[in-house]
Amino acid sequence: MLYKREDGKIRDDSFNASIPQDWIITPSGYYSLSERPGYLRMKRHATKDVLALFPVPPSFALEIEAEYFPTQAADNGGLILFRDSEQNAEFLEVHTDDVASDVVRWRAVGQNTLFDFYSDSGEGMEFIDSVTLEPLKAGIVLKKGQAPDFVPLDVKRVVLTTSDTMLVGNLPDGAIAELVDVDGNIQASSVASGGVAAIKMPILRFDGKLVVRQGQSILGEVTNVFYGGDRYDKGSSLTIVTDENTKTELSVTSPTDLGLMINGVLLKKLWVYNPEPFAVTTVSINVVQWNSKFGYQWVDIANDVNGNPGTFSDSINIPFVGPGALVPFYVRVTQGTDYDGLEPLYFGFDLKHM
Repeated sequence: MLYKREDGKIRDDSFNASIPQDWIITPSGYYSLSERPGYLRMKRHATKDVLALFPVPPSFALEIEAEYFPTQAADNGGLILFRDSEQNAEFLEVHTDDVASDVVRWRAVGQNTLFDFYSDSGEGMEFIDSVTLEPLKAGIVLKKGQAPDFVPLDVKRVVLTTSDTMLVGNLPDGAIAELVDVDGNIQASSVASGGVAAIKMPILRFDGKLVVRQGQSILGEVTNVFYGGDRYDKGSSLTIVTDENTKTELSVTSPTDLGLMINGVLLKKLWVYNPEPFAVTTVSINVVQWNSKFGYQWVDIANDVNGNPGTFSDSINIPFVGPGALVPFYVRVTQGTDYDGLEPLYFGFDLKHM
């Protein structure tokens, strides 16, 4: 079983009825969402560069999927890292007399001040250049100037993630982690070393399947939309379920809604389920932080004692789970005074057994 441990997605923007949140387009009138449905069409200004920008953290991976095939040397546009009007770095698609490249993706990857630029013209990401900059925003630029043969820049998707690499942990050394597309083709893979496989993402948003193999055996697989910066771990054969009859498992790829606090408290009964035909011993469950979010600070768990919660703490131990058995336990969320945000509370369970 593979479980999602960390979420690498910061934003995944496509273009339908409105501009995504936090974007700035300037000059404000030089774009269209209607001329080509599903695309952000950036339109050229005669005397000003047209910018479409959004905030970025200090370290990130950015990928812009666009259709822009200039035929004139002065027709330029592409990706931009922006700190201020004097400090920015442009990664432009250009036309020359001897080659007209058909780049479909631009990518920038970096930490703090050093960023690498890549482009994809249909044969995978190719490293192009590096820059030193401390950007506060990033996005797309269409350079100023107008001429009859200049073409618009059509942006299809913008993906911002914490990294360009996905990690798969808790693996035996030598195991192979693969990203498989919807047609069954392996698009990227990595061999585990030190318990972790690091897969360089072929694209920052990948629809398909993550498969972990050792020799001819499949150790785990999961179908999802994967992002750079995601981390998945190979987990126990045990599962945590929310219903003892349906055995509905807590989601392994996204947060599960456990309900609302009433008078500052949420108390929920869950079960550890053993689907195997053999017993499992020495089980531990720990409350852990989810993806750097607030929430685990308010959470405790307790063993079931004759149908009621026992002593609450950050962890519990279950000595024995028989074949096909369900063992109940309780999770309690108690409102404190150290958080007043509007975002939901997040936490995770670290389930282990011998």
